[in-house]
Amino acid sequence: MSHSANQASKKNLWISFGIWLLPAAALALVLWMAYQSTTGNGETIEITFENGQGIIDGRTELQYRGVKIGQVVEAHLNEDLSQVVVAVQLNKAANPIAVEGSKFWIARPEIDLTGIRGLDTILSGVYIQVLPGDGPSSRTFNGLAKPPVIPGAEELSIVLKAKRAYSIQPGSPVFFRDVQVGQINAVAISEDGDLVQIEAGIQAHHSHLVRSNSRFWNAGGIDVKGNLLGLKIQADSLETIVRGGVAFAAPESDKAGPIAEPASNFILHERAEKSWLEWGGDLSLEEN
Repeated sequence: MSHSANQASKKNLWISFGIWLLPAAALALVLWMAYQSTTGNGETIEITFENGQGIIDGRTELQYRGVKIGQVVEAHLNEDLSQVVVAVQLNKAANPIAVEGSKFWIARPEIDLTGIRGLDTILSGVYIQVLPGDGPSSRTFNGLAKPPVIPGAEELSIVLKAKRAYSIQPGSPVFFRDVQVGQINAVAISEDGDLVQIEAGIQAHHSHLVRSNSRFWNAGGIDVKGNLLGLKIQADSLETIVRGGVAFAAPESDKAGPIAEPASNFILHERAEKSWLEWGGDLSLEEN
């Protein structure tokens, strides 16, 4: 074979190799991108909300502590058109939130008489927030209509029982001598349906104020009394009118019972008796 023929043969070989190299490289790139996509994504979960206003496929984020950990891939109505089912693709690192007990809610701007919240959503759009749970694995969740109240780790949790909830709701304040010392964490109907059970959390450094013989009453709403001389209108504060509230008192130190134990039960009265409002004196950290 002549030198020129040998050169032509090598040239044809390189051309053939180049023709196959480009598709092979493209295929390798596609496979690598698919692998990255698969390994970078976590579980897909479904969250059911009563209202999906503001949620946009491919745009609305799932956030935890201000960091994006997932994204909505699809939102659709359920079979009877009564609720919205939102499918969220988690980041792989966020898989641990796909467990029972995780709570999801939609962050939206809220303006009421108690303040303004969620202003960041006006520019960025609504997003979904999560409070991780610690139960077994789950892929379906019921979203909350409002953000949950997060109890403090060291607070004293007690239960108030009443015939009705008045205007009390999660997040309502708990007062002692007109100073907020706690908040309402949950409101639910008792198992027999006869009473309302209200879970209250008292800040740890104020927990000694709750005694076994403390008295609790509804501090929300407006109390209107009338007679021939006119009307008497009483309200604790604008906040309690809107959100409801609870107040409590304890007898003087020489008559006060021991500091209440966690999960203690108390009756929530509709209004305070005059004598309770006159209680005062030292309530030290030491039990009597």
